[in-house]
Amino acid sequence: MLKELKDQYNTRITNALDLTLSEPSKALKQLESLKERDFEKFDNKTKYRLLISLGQAYLILKEEVKAAQALAESLEFNPENEHALTNASLGFLLVKDDNMARILIKKAIKINPESSIAYSLLIDSYFGNKNIDEIISEVPEKILNSTLVAESIGTAYFSLDKLDEAKKYFEIALANSKVDIPELKVNLAKTLVRKATNDNLEYIPELLTEENKEEINKAIKLVTEAWDSNKTDELRKINIEWLATRVFAYRDLSKFDKAFDDIELALKIVPENIMFMKRKALLLYDNNSLEECVEQCKQILLTNDDIEIKFLLSKPLFKLNRYEETEILLKDIIPKLDNLELKDASNKLLFLCYMYQKEYKQAESFINNLLKENPENITYLIYAGS
Repeated sequence: MLKELKDQYNTRITNALDLTLSEPSKALKQLESLKERDFEKFDNKTKYRLLISLGQAYLILKEEVKAAQALAESLEFNPENEHALTNASLGFLLVKDDNMARILIKKAIKINPESSIAYSLLIDSYFGNKNIDEIISEVPEKILNSTLVAESIGTAYFSLDKLDEAKKYFEIALANSKVDIPELKVNLAKTLVRKATNDNLEYIPELLTEENKEEINKAIKLVTEAWDSNKTDELRKINIEWLATRVFAYRDLSKFDKAFDDIELALKIVPENIMFMKRKALLLYDNNSLEECVEQCKQILLTNDDIEIKFLLSKPLFKLNRYEETEILLKDIIPKLDNLELKDASNKLLFLCYMYQKEYKQAESFINNLLKENPENITYLIYAGS
């Protein structure tokens, strides 16, 4: 009787786990119901398996705190197992407790000195660390090019803008993967686009070489393969950000029709998504649809007091010779800008507004004040001499 119950519980966990690949919300409800009703009846092995499955479902749904709790709790029921240790360490990484994660990772490595999961998590625990090469040097050569480790190395280099190295390891991870990993394809695609455009968000198609265009086309293919792997509306909604990479890739190739198609597709799936609303405004500007860009920005600002959108709005207003509106807008946002690059661009645009309105004394006073703050800014020096 006990064996039959155990088998029944494990079958239900397995079925729910399979369901996470298509309907994760439904799978999560089944797993949560199972935990609420029957958890105390389970043996430790089944408790562990249920908590790991819950963690996976929460992760797919991007509920990272709940995923972390389930993964960390699972260790209690299988404390000496390598995979239990690495799963729990992932839980601690999700809530930024890197030190606790590393303690568990080192225990896992002691059990299995060639654990690709453990070493990939060890690299993840140093995300953004400029000394990542020292950590990578600890990885046994035998597993250095495994999919898990190579993907973590690629992610680490990407975070440091070392795009050549990121590309190399993402490609190694993809080549050595025995299963389809859509997220890996998207990460490689992001790297290819950033590398081809020199990490420049501006639309400057004339700077692209044929090799750059080839890399961007490869990125589009990768994102398309990843996106097409989403077989349900729920998965498409969860992974909607993947389309953002393809939008910019199409734009960089001046394929605006396809870029707008992706924007409309995204907004159909997530109608109020601010990221895609902003992307649409930017696309309209890059496509020289200035009046439409103004309207899109104003539409966003009705419900979102977004300073980046206000800056973007100033650009089509200026191009449309609406200098007074541009001046009023820039005077409002410049004191509030923390982003130095945007602040510099806003200052330059405001100076030009003064000049085009023949407010020469105000322009002179404004540029001299800027030079006091930044005496080596080449553009300011040029403007001061104009």
